[in-house]
This record gives sequence, structure tokens and C-alpha cells, in this order.
Amino acid sequence: MSDTPSTPSNAPASSKPWNDQNHFKCRGRIGNKPEVRSTRKNPVISCTIYIKNEYDDANQKRVTKTTRVPVTMFGDKGMTFANEVSKGDYVEIEGRLQENAWQDAQGQKRSRLELVASKYQVVQRKQGQAQAA
Repeated sequence: MSDTPSTPSNAPASSKPWNDQNHFKCRGRIGNKPEVRSTRKNPVISCTIYIKNEYDDANQKRVTKTTRVPVTMFGDKGMTFANEVSKGDYVEIEGRLQENAWQDAQGQKRSRLELVASKYQVVQRKQGQAQAA
């Protein structure tokens, strides 16, 4: 067995035997109305997407776990997203993962992983909600 990681045959040529990729794509429900804030140059949109994972445990009992993923989107695309989606809409979102680190008021180091979105698609509106024109 080789110590060198293998790369797929269709992977781009590189000087190192692996290429880090930061690409995340998920589907889930919008958990809260997107919040719009502003920097000096761009709007910043934040919301949470709830991703449900269902499986059978060792006793064949159905288990549901929900992962909450914070999502951030910037600029005009973010504003379009904020105006188009509502809580409960089922969406597909793509982007990159980013870790934000800070120190809280008690001096403890904190961090949070979030999805910085670059693409989205509304897959299904929340039941009872009219389709946007």
C-alpha cells in the first residue's frame, strides 16, 4: 500500500498528489426568514438551513436527526435569495465552508462553521405558500 494519496484519473494535474477542495452542496428547509445586514459595500444575508437525516438504528427503529447549518450570502445574489425564500421552503444550496473564530466576553475561544453560499435553487415551496411570480 502506498503512502501517497491517489487522485482520480479525471482530476486536474497538480504539483502535489492531492488537491484540497472546499465545495459543499446540500438540500434542506429554510429555518428562519433570511436576515439582511449591510457592510460598507455589500448586503450580507444570513439564515439557517435544516438538513434532516433519517436512518434505522440497531433495533430497526426509525431515527431522525436534524443538522442546522448557518448560511451566509453576499451582494445582489444574496438580496435576491432573501426576497425569494421563506421559512419552510425546501432549497438546494452550494458554496464553501468557512470557519469563523472569535473570543467571547469571558475570554473563551469560540468558532463556528458556516456555509458561504454562491448558488441556490428553490426546490419546493412550503406547503400552502404560493409560487413567486
